[in-house]
Amino acid sequence: MKTAAEYRADLDEMNVDLVVGGERVKKPTDNPWLQRGINVISLTYDFANDPVYQPLMTATSHLSGKKISRFTHIHQSCDDLLRKLAMTRLYTQTCGGCIQRCMGTDGLNATSIISYEIDKARGTSYHQNFLKYLRYVQDNDLMLAGCVTDVKGDRSLRCHQQADPDLNVHVVDKRDDGIVVRGAKTHISCAAYSHEMMVIPTQARPEEDKDWAVCFSCPCDAPGLKLIVNRGPTPPAGGISCPITSKYNINEALVIFDNVFVPWERVFMCGEWEWAGILARLFGDYHRHSYSACKPGLADLIMGSAALASDCNFSGKMPGHINDKIFQLIYNAEMIYSCGVASSVMGRKQQSGTYLPDVTMANMGKYHAGLCIHDEVATLQDIAGGLAFTAPDNDNWQNPEVRKDLEKYLKGPASLPTEERLRVFHLCRDLCNSEEAAFNMTVGVIGAGPMQAQRITVMKDYDLEWRKVMARHHAGIPQPEGAWEEVNRKLVSALANQNSTETELPILEKETKKGG
Repeated sequence: MKTAAEYRADLDEMNVDLVVGGERVKKPTDNPWLQRGINVISLTYDFANDPVYQPLMTATSHLSGKKISRFTHIHQSCDDLLRKLAMTRLYTQTCGGCIQRCMGTDGLNATSIISYEIDKARGTSYHQNFLKYLRYVQDNDLMLAGCVTDVKGDRSLRCHQQADPDLNVHVVDKRDDGIVVRGAKTHISCAAYSHEMMVIPTQARPEEDKDWAVCFSCPCDAPGLKLIVNRGPTPPAGGISCPITSKYNINEALVIFDNVFVPWERVFMCGEWEWAGILARLFGDYHRHSYSACKPGLADLIMGSAALASDCNFSGKMPGHINDKIFQLIYNAEMIYSCGVASSVMGRKQQSGTYLPDVTMANMGKYHAGLCIHDEVATLQDIAGGLAFTAPDNDNWQNPEVRKDLEKYLKGPASLPTEERLRVFHLCRDLCNSEEAAFNMTVGVIGAGPMQAQRITVMKDYDLEWRKVMARHHAGIPQPEGAWEEVNRKLVSALANQNSTETELPILEKETKKGG
């Protein structure tokens, strides 16, 4: 496995066509706007090489038998899904925000299922391509960006109806040695400091859009690949100010594929339109499973900061009204995480060997996270009060004459040093009143798909019919003989064989008939 130093060296050796804030960047590790994102990813390499963290952060490859980063692992059991959750929550607690690397992991796992299913139906060799690529990723401990969301253009039109066909990534040429793709993806987290792009369709494709039904990987410095990155929040100086955002952040990119060549061995879908929607959906399901851990991790930090802010204002026992508010934060965190745990325990092994978390519970976890995030931040704002916005910055604190007044007039409980009190409120500011806080609130709602996507996914799969059978039975309404008993037999069988291999991917048949 790589060290963080080796990861950073890789970035500087690559020749990425990278623009940050309007300026071309040759050496990402020296760029102040990218440094904090690189710090987040470096954590994943540091922890994986630390014996204390290795039980969570590493796994055994089912391909090589070697110890690998869990971020490059294909889930082989419900325990793998549980450990992914625990890993994600811990990383989020450590960096105070998005850990970013999970998107590539979720893309790998979704692709491992669908490449197998396409081969089984069509006699293609996508899954073998994928397994060879996966071994390469694992052996080299590569950082992957999940490259999913197309820019889309006019969303009322299909891909082939757009005035500009490049508003969704598509195949423009097929050659003996590979394909050529063109188009753009947006909101691509961590693209500026990844080794590879894992490119997945963003939504279902009808047959007319088969050229847009494409899944592949490519290096981030592939010829023709361009990355346009916003700077993000201004890098603060640190000191007592901005304890999180001075160290950790995230960068999003517009990724442009300008006639990028992709060898066939890196292609995992090309024109199989029936599977495009289900691949996009499976990525979403895996990513919502990830959200069921990262959002509790952020809530842990919010509730801890709220409790400290209370201590900074009140000596002795926490007031009852604050106690109630912190209980609500605990409730939110553990209910969301419980959905993730349930989704893991109820996961099913697919014919590819990959374990898929329970789709309904994963989506419920993400949906609940979207409902809660603004209330969590508002609770911290309420408990922390005005100092979470107006606490004197590090420059004022470092001035000896000013500091004397700050020490006197910003004192809280007598036993608490003023500097500690100000550090707590600056932490609260980072979490509830900064640009990063606004980002966390926004991504908590729309990341892994907006909340309507979770509603649609759950309602597509949720079996209301057997509940109707139950209701008719209790209401005494006539129905086919044995309907009640048959429903119960199926339910018992499903629960008793929760970890058995599915004969078919449950949602595959109905989805492929209509192209997702």
